[in-house]
Amino acid sequence: MAWAHVEGPGAADTACDLVAAAIAEEYLRRDGASLLNIRVSGGHGVLFVAGEIKSQADFDVAAVVRRTLGRIDPALTAEPFISIEQMGESAVFAGSRPLTVHGYATSESDSLNPKALDLAQRAAQALEHRRLNDSDWFWLPADYGVGIRFEKNRSLVHIRLGSASVAGADEMRIRLNDTIGNIVPNLDLRLSVGSDAKGSSLMSNIGSSGRTLSVMRTSAKLPISPDGVGRQIAHPANLGAWYARAAARQLVRAGLGKAVMVEVDWMSFDAKPQPPRARNEKGEDLSSKLDASRFDLASPPAGWNEARLLSSFVRAPFDTLAVLPWES
Repeated sequence: MAWAHVEGPGAADTACDLVAAAIAEEYLRRDGASLLNIRVSGGHGVLFVAGEIKSQADFDVAAVVRRTLGRIDPALTAEPFISIEQMGESAVFAGSRPLTVHGYATSESDSLNPKALDLAQRAAQALEHRRLNDSDWFWLPADYGVGIRFEKNRSLVHIRLGSASVAGADEMRIRLNDTIGNIVPNLDLRLSVGSDAKGSSLMSNIGSSGRTLSVMRTSAKLPISPDGVGRQIAHPANLGAWYARAAARQLVRAGLGKAVMVEVDWMSFDAKPQPPRARNEKGEDLSSKLDASRFDLASPPAGWNEARLLSSFVRAPFDTLAVLPWES
């Protein structure tokens, strides 16, 4: 049995991720040399932003918080409390500790993601497109969740609509079946609405940045890379993990394995990592196939160091417009 789960932008943890990414992007837009360690948490109408920075940028962080929440859902509001301090010379900031990241790819799907995750993401992307572009889908809240599990000859899909809805359950079920049925084979749809769904938005739940994003949200027993949300682009948890992911995808595309894991270690303050390692599903060592120079954080390829990628990475599981360079 395999499973995967994708949260919509209004889910508590995802909303916190989007806010953290937006704040980091604003710092980097104003000062590309910014060093960042920002976390966002809260709920029930209150949001806390805390962390350390080393930056020349100065702006109204609370305004970024409110603007980001408004873009997710105009009804999503929270009073922000900001506590961001300047890093001291001896501060332990992003990049000052050894870090290991992982990249994984598999030939199970065209996206090179595990099949369950691929289908869950495609279903969530279809729902997000409807939510943003079809006025007849006014009933679809931003805090939806899509879970998929394979059981024998069926795909059990659980759609959670955390906010209470005006539309009837039967009507919603028909529309969801029509939208997802051509994506997920042998669909068996389960639906939770309103109080039955235990609302997951920031208005009814507690969220925190850095909890939902990893290599994947599936049942696969794979190592998880640290989450770089709220960090600068060149942090190993961002650019380093993206490099590892791209390398794994390249090895699978080259036919060197049906599934490949790449593992890379960065020591304190180093832009270049220790020699990267790679193995396929057979346990074969593919490390010699990796170009170690490709993992230099100080020399990103064109398009890999744009601040917008922080938000794009958060949005990618549910937004087809989020273009990620390592997926090309």
